[in-house]
Amino acid sequence: MGTDPLIIRNNGSFWEVDDFTRLGRTQLLSYYLPLAIIASIGIFALCRSGLSRYVRSAECDLVNEYLFGAQEERKEDNSIERLLRNSNTQANYVNVKKQGRILKLRHFDITTIDVKQIDAKNHGGLTFSRPSTSDHLRKSSEIVLMSLQIIGLSFLRVTKINIELTNRDVTTLLLFWLILLSLSILRVYKRSTNLWAICFTAHTTIWISTWIPIRSVYIGNIDDVPSQIFYIFEFVITSTLQPIKLTSPIKDNSSIIYVRDDHTSPSREHISSILSCITWSWITNFIWEAQKNTIKLKDIWGLSMEDYSIFILKGFTRRNKHINNLTLALFESFKTYLLIGMLWVLVNSIVNLLPTILMKRFLEIVDNPNRSSSCMNLAWLYIIGMFICRLTLAICNSQGQFVSDKICLRIRAILIGEIYAKGLRRRLFTSPKTSSDSDSISANLGTIINLISIDSFKVSELANYLYVTVQAVIMIIVVVGLLFNFLGVSAFAGISIILVMFPLNFLLANLLGKFQKQTLKCTDQRISKLNECLQNIRIVKYFAWERNIINEIKSIRQKELRSLLKKSLVWSVTSFLWFVTPTLVTGVTFAICTFVQHEDLNAPLAFTTLSLFTLLKTPLDQLSNMLSFINQSKVSLKRISDFLRMDDTEKYNQLTISPDKNKIEFKNATLTWNENDSDMNAFKLCGLNIKFQIGKLNLILGSTGSGKSALLLGLLGELNLISGSIIVPSLEPKHDLIPDCEGLTNSFAYCSQSAWLLNDTVKNNIIFDNFYNEDRYNKVIDACGLKRDLEILPAGDLTEIGEKGITLSGGQKQRISLARAVYSSAKHVLLDDCLSAVDSHTAVWIYENCITGPLMKNRTCILVTHNVSLTLRNAHFAIVLENGKVKNQGTITELQSKGLFKEKYVQLSSRDSINEKNANRLKAPRKNDSQKIEPVTENINFDANFVNDGQLIEEEEKSNGAISPDVYKWYLKFFGGFKALTALFALYITAQILFISQSWWIRHWVNDTNVRINAPGFAMDTLPLKGMTDSSKNKHNAFYYLTVYFLIGIIQAMLGGFKTMMTFLSGMRASRKIFNNLLDLVLHAQIRFFDVTPVGRIMNRFSKDIEGVDQELIPYLEVTIFCLIQCASIIFLITVITPRFLTVAVIVFVLYFFVGKWYLTASRELKRLDSITKSPIFQHFSETLVGVCTIRAFGDERRFILENMNKIDQNNRAFFYLSVTVKWFSFRVDMIGAFIVLASGSFILLNIANIDSGLAGISLTYAILFTDGALWLVRLYSTFEMNMNSVERLKEYSSIEQENYLGHDEGRILLLNEPSWPKDGEIEIENLSLRYAPNLPPVIRNVSFKVDPQSKIGIVGRTGAGKSTIITALFRLLEPITGCIKIDGQDISKIDLVTLRRSITIIPQDPILFAGTIKSNVDPYDEYDEKKIFKALSQVNLISSHEFEEVLNSEERFNSTHNKFLNLHTEIAEGGLNLSQGERQLLFIARSLLREPKIILLDEATSSIDYDSDHLIQGIIRSEFNKSTILTIAHRLRSVIDYDRIIVMDAGEVKEYDRPSELLKDERGIFYSMCRDSGGLELLKQIAKQSSKMMK
Repeated sequence: MGTDPLIIRNNGSFWEVDDFTRLGRTQLLSYYLPLAIIASIGIFALCRSGLSRYVRSAECDLVNEYLFGAQEERKEDNSIERLLRNSNTQANYVNVKKQGRILKLRHFDITTIDVKQIDAKNHGGLTFSRPSTSDHLRKSSEIVLMSLQIIGLSFLRVTKINIELTNRDVTTLLLFWLILLSLSILRVYKRSTNLWAICFTAHTTIWISTWIPIRSVYIGNIDDVPSQIFYIFEFVITSTLQPIKLTSPIKDNSSIIYVRDDHTSPSREHISSILSCITWSWITNFIWEAQKNTIKLKDIWGLSMEDYSIFILKGFTRRNKHINNLTLALFESFKTYLLIGMLWVLVNSIVNLLPTILMKRFLEIVDNPNRSSSCMNLAWLYIIGMFICRLTLAICNSQGQFVSDKICLRIRAILIGEIYAKGLRRRLFTSPKTSSDSDSISANLGTIINLISIDSFKVSELANYLYVTVQAVIMIIVVVGLLFNFLGVSAFAGISIILVMFPLNFLLANLLGKFQKQTLKCTDQRISKLNECLQNIRIVKYFAWERNIINEIKSIRQKELRSLLKKSLVWSVTSFLWFVTPTLVTGVTFAICTFVQHEDLNAPLAFTTLSLFTLLKTPLDQLSNMLSFINQSKVSLKRISDFLRMDDTEKYNQLTISPDKNKIEFKNATLTWNENDSDMNAFKLCGLNIKFQIGKLNLILGSTGSGKSALLLGLLGELNLISGSIIVPSLEPKHDLIPDCEGLTNSFAYCSQSAWLLNDTVKNNIIFDNFYNEDRYNKVIDACGLKRDLEILPAGDLTEIGEKGITLSGGQKQRISLARAVYSSAKHVLLDDCLSAVDSHTAVWIYENCITGPLMKNRTCILVTHNVSLTLRNAHFAIVLENGKVKNQGTITELQSKGLFKEKYVQLSSRDSINEKNANRLKAPRKNDSQKIEPVTENINFDANFVNDGQLIEEEEKSNGAISPDVYKWYLKFFGGFKALTALFALYITAQILFISQSWWIRHWVNDTNVRINAPGFAMDTLPLKGMTDSSKNKHNAFYYLTVYFLIGIIQAMLGGFKTMMTFLSGMRASRKIFNNLLDLVLHAQIRFFDVTPVGRIMNRFSKDIEGVDQELIPYLEVTIFCLIQCASIIFLITVITPRFLTVAVIVFVLYFFVGKWYLTASRELKRLDSITKSPIFQHFSETLVGVCTIRAFGDERRFILENMNKIDQNNRAFFYLSVTVKWFSFRVDMIGAFIVLASGSFILLNIANIDSGLAGISLTYAILFTDGALWLVRLYSTFEMNMNSVERLKEYSSIEQENYLGHDEGRILLLNEPSWPKDGEIEIENLSLRYAPNLPPVIRNVSFKVDPQSKIGIVGRTGAGKSTIITALFRLLEPITGCIKIDGQDISKIDLVTLRRSITIIPQDPILFAGTIKSNVDPYDEYDEKKIFKALSQVNLISSHEFEEVLNSEERFNSTHNKFLNLHTEIAEGGLNLSQGERQLLFIARSLLREPKIILLDEATSSIDYDSDHLIQGIIRSEFNKSTILTIAHRLRSVIDYDRIIVMDAGEVKEYDRPSELLKDERGIFYSMCRDSGGLELLKQIAKQSSKMMK
């Protein structure tokens, strides 16, 4: 068949001159290679079979878990958790302190979630794609082609045709193809990923090897025809097979198609071919659709199954159960992906240097005048090799980055999910354990938002930073190795410079990390303060605090900008080092080479050496930057870790489940707000021994601050249990509850004193994800008095109520919150003063039909109330608290027999009972009559769409297409205008000229020292590289040239650092102005803006978007300008050197234009969607963490965690496909670059007779540099434009409708000459009509009344009558459509808002306190001395008169006392959560008393205060404000029955206005019916009569 193998081996080598030898082709390619593949297949099969029982693929595990549940879950089925869940016959109490961990896991653990069940509800799920006809045809074609190859080899083996292969080679090849054929046939019957991978890898390896003998045939190194025919036949067969392999779907088994719902298209990632995955063509259809239509969120495809956050977090939790360190847990989860990414980095780094080496070889051939045909063959081989290297780089870059992006996506899901879950698990009430903890992370809502919006994203980018860092390190090592190979010892000079720079770079990176930490700390404070302000924007506007808060926030912002300035200075120094390092490295290396080694340099060596130094510049730059970014990520990771290490709630450890699951009691229990309070200063519930009656109504009574709300929180496990025990019937999570025969579950429902509502429809707030029962739902609506309210809402119960229920009145919010508790299936209902926010008629209705009605049959109700006269009836048990202790307890009959309740509270005589029954009979007709009148829903800002579909919250705006030029002009205005931009461009152009000058100087120096050097970017001459110059003609020595070279390099580096600093300073100036402008616009916006815009969306502008303008926009602007100028200079140089390149450049620009246009169109919209989908995450955090107590009370933690995951997935979809689009673009640009290199090299070889090595090097190198420069220009501009999206989103808020402040509408503002206005306090309202939007009907209609100076007016009416709307009109939160409001004769519409609002004081329905101290809340701007503050506290009964006297007589201040209000520095938590509702209200009243206003408005100010305190406050108001005009909205008629006049409102109109005694004479009047419904008609008549006599 062939020549004797011994003769072939005598040739001795595999390679000769320009090709493989016969030995190489036969032994290496036809024997050893197939044999190695066969051996590898055998080893793989053995290893796989041995490990198959222990190792399963991640995909297989995921599918099995989805379909059948996790194996760990099935093993736990018989665990103690199951016993705890199903045990019904326990002899003793279950000590939850021992089982608390298990119980907490059942509430918060997501590993047991059945995702399949959730998907079924949303019409999603898992399916498998079946092989198509084309797939079967491909497999059949594979078998046919391989059979042909086997037939051909068998023919050779039998016929013994004389070719260069031996029998052994043919036999080995035959065996190889038989094995492949067997595996392919097996794949038809047994679908296996492993078989597909083996066949593809083996065939691809053989296919690549067939190119070598084909080249030998092409260049004529194989003479015999049979061998030529064989190699051609083999190449044709394998080349036909390879496209079939490349276009076949990855893997043979059925591909997984997974969707979460029926609205989302599935991901194409795992159903694509290997060629499509390599070239990213599987995303092309999506990008093409983006060209035709603007992408919406619904158009974005779904994620792969393993990339959904539920599966990510389940896997993370399961793998890291016993790892407490977040960093180690993340590393453990992603170590495999990190290893894969590092392998891509290694290949990429090595291949990246091969073109330079090949270029050196290529230039040596071009420089050789005696070129043979073999040399030309090698030259073509080198050019093709450079082309293949560029293709390989395109693949490695994109695939390595894709792995990093996958890690980034999953880390984001993990961190946001963990932070959110921690927010639900953490203790509600905490304080620093030591004084040193004051600098540690503060777990307020603003900080948590910051952890999510900034820190989690910085940490998630760590994978990309590591990828680039490792790549840079490998590049540096390999480049240094090559330099040593080329230059010898002199290369160590350059290495030593690099080693010296490393510590400097690391030091600078540490400084950057330090300043970043300071910046984030300031950002935390800024966001926290701003979030608190926006959450309470109505209070801010009522008190005209905008300017003060703006100044506070600007002060914090100034500290933040100072930290950023320091960071920018360090960054500028880093830039200087980056620019100066190549100069030092190159100069020192050539100095050592010239002066020490005394070596001469030829053109190819010098050209290649300087090219390597140019390559070294990029990884040095990357390493410096990445060290900085890694340090910043480290800071963020520590912040997140600190938060995750905070204490969890002790609820599940300190509550004990009763054995019969039917007890609620305290046993000698002592509780405090948090465990770190000092004994003297802490408020405690002491020695509680209470046993509530199951299935009955239990009352908790007591004065304000006695601990009633704290008692309920203690029962829910939210307070810290110091001693004793708390026994509850159950602590089951909601998803594990099993209803009894009556449909009730043994669980708690909770209605907090401050109603907490979701930003959703009324219906969804009431149902609260329970099973919808229409009959029960309608009964609850009726029982809670909501029927009338739903009839007047634009979309009924489908109306969106806005963030925190902003569109509803206080009474409506409270009743919806109550309806949620009653509708739930919970057997035990805890109600915290739910009657205080409603009028007397509604209170009676709710009490009789809801709290004691049929819906509460056999249910335990624990009711905190001040309305003793109403609630004693039908109650069975009562507890009276005083100063945190039980004063009295027992059945109602027992307590009455002790004479506990005062007669004025208790009116339960038979006569009153009869009157009440008669009153109830009269309710129905009055109700029907009232329904004919269209009532008012207070505080609602409706628009047209809201009227139609009930949607209040507007969709977040998203611009379409390219960033508008107006956005750039708007930013440029803040940046410094065209002058600043022109100056910066001049700096950048000057720096680039210096760079070219330095390169020219090197060329000039080398020419004068007998060696003409042409390097990348250095040559300016087009003469042939021939001959040497005479050394005797040298004008200067080498020292002179080195000095000038260093001087140019240092000037260039200094200019580089200076331009960086100037760019950052201009950017910071723009950022400061934009922030100040945005802050001013938002805080002065009309109140309607806050009604229709969630706070989370606004906070996204102030957190992520401002952070983008602060820290991301300017760096990308800098490098974009740099690349633009670099590309322009490169085009200029290449055109001067090789004019024909201009034609190639035009073609390249055309290709780049289309690829770039497609990319920019898709990526732009995806980036916008990425920004928009972040807002719901922040909004969800803000919303749910405020109501964490309610969520935990219902045991509904899992649902909110799942909802958070859904919002993470929405954002991750946009992020993922944005990253894939980037890979699609990068790969195509790299492909264009590869073909440019090939075309450039081919052009040189085709014209080699007319070109020398210098010109060849310049042309080839600049072709590569131009490609890279153009690539980075498009990519960086794209990223810059994406960051301009933040500017665009900030600009959207520049057109917010503003209130008419003095600075906004000076033309219509009346400047008052009287500084003490108003002097008298007279109020006159004439024909006033109000509406919330121009296209809506009026909510207040033609109201007219006059309030005399110093009179006291009560405003009453049923919930939704328009009472609060009148109050808001006095503050001009609504502008009148007709009529006017005059104060002391001045039309308030013409008075500056600040003057107006500071002249009036309001005490609103919801008491709002800010995080800080008692003093900072009462006197936020240090306007009053402490004695006045203590006097105000004494007036509202927060400190006694005796304590006030002690304060006045003592110079020392009380720092540790049982009464916390004697210490003005007592800490107040955010929202005042560590105070009771009543205490918060009293503190708010004290704040208002300090202002001593002429007009004071009380909007249900005493609704949450006990009757004694209410009576006291009313007395204070009468005595202290006897010279002030008072308007009081009240549901407690006793609070206003002795006022001068009463305004009765209904349906937005004033129905009655007269003295109380006169109104009570009309038994058919509305006021009379309200007094009768309150249950105290006779008492009210008596008080009104006495008051009337006193007035006379």
